[in-house]
Amino acid sequence: MTEASPAFGRIYPCIQTISQTEVWIVSGLTIASMAAPDLLPAAVIMAAIFWPLRKLATGRLTNRSKADLPILLLLSMSLVSLVVTPLPSLTRLQTLRLWSGVAWYYALVNGCNTRLKLRWMMGGLLLGGLALALVSPVSVEWPAGKLPFIPEEFYQWFKLAVADSIHPNVFAGTLILLIPIAMAQFAFAVRKTAWLSVIAGVSAIAMGGALLLSLSRSAILALAAAIVALLILRGRSGWLALALALLAGGLAVLRLGVYKILSLFMASASLGGYSSRMDIWSRAFYILQDFPFTGVGMGVFPTIADRLYPFTYFDPGWIHHAHNLYLQIAVDLGVMGLLAWLAIFTLATVAAWRIYRLGLRAQDHLLTAVGAGLFGSQLALGLHGLTDAVVWGMVRPAPLVWALWGLAMAASRIAKNVPSDRPG
Repeated sequence: MTEASPAFGRIYPCIQTISQTEVWIVSGLTIASMAAPDLLPAAVIMAAIFWPLRKLATGRLTNRSKADLPILLLLSMSLVSLVVTPLPSLTRLQTLRLWSGVAWYYALVNGCNTRLKLRWMMGGLLLGGLALALVSPVSVEWPAGKLPFIPEEFYQWFKLAVADSIHPNVFAGTLILLIPIAMAQFAFAVRKTAWLSVIAGVSAIAMGGALLLSLSRSAILALAAAIVALLILRGRSGWLALALALLAGGLAVLRLGVYKILSLFMASASLGGYSSRMDIWSRAFYILQDFPFTGVGMGVFPTIADRLYPFTYFDPGWIHHAHNLYLQIAVDLGVMGLLAWLAIFTLATVAAWRIYRLGLRAQDHLLTAVGAGLFGSQLALGLHGLTDAVVWGMVRPAPLVWALWGLAMAASRIAKNVPSDRPG
């Protein structure tokens, strides 16, 4: 032991240096795996390698977060999912995507530990959203005809230039996670970080325009709610926006009726309206009644539904997921998996709110913007999840949700020292 100590002392600085690269390497690999799913095993394995290195460098496996226990429960249910699934290869891919998201979460919790790194991470999110919007004309399967003020002829200018195109609903569900962050960074005027404000403004405009072109009504509605929330957080005029929104909603319900309103925002070219979605949701409820504790395995909902609970309005192979985030998670991982996910979601949302309040109290513009943006992002996620499930295991951008949760927990740790920090 005494002979090994000098040798360990010589390599200890190297271990420390390597461990500090975790947040960049794991983030890069996870982002790359969204474009190339074959990289998912590499992302998970690389993240696992950093845990013992972190133990050697810091004396602990990880910084603790309030979501540790529900994350452990969610991971446990993912292992159960691998056991019960009738399609192991499909479930294995979805499980790896979930694990890569958790790995990204802990990389941020441990690595995003300074204000400078927080700024760079937020800037990276904004640049990523801007890049997604800029490449969307040649990468998204654009719809047409759902909103009267956008003529169908407009979409003829867009030609797909990639073999693996993006579904417009997946595209829209990803953008609504990032747009509130961009809007908050710009609206709350991050002082002494002009570059971040400029990127935020440009990103918000580009992503907002791309979202409108996606014609995803449920995503646009969810974003509208997030924008109203940001306006309320920004000042008293936000309450006027909320009052006007509620008045407009009430008048629409009185004029059109609840059923027509629901059909309007749930309708799509492939699914139809409210009745069609109820057909899908009822099958998810049937599955939950029969498999409440384990679920049926990640990603196998369409196979199970087609074989055991045939749809009324859809042919076999037409429906790919439950079109409700909460039902999809419960079907995949059982009720305990859903409760674990909801606990993490709630804790991250509360953390974002506290970051905003702490930043506001200390006049810390960075933390105020980060907290408000993440809070708006989670609000949009929760509302959009009522009608779609495009941020869960079957879609490539699913780990992005975990990155936002990791940033919320990392910023919350930074915010605890805000009284002694220099505002800005």
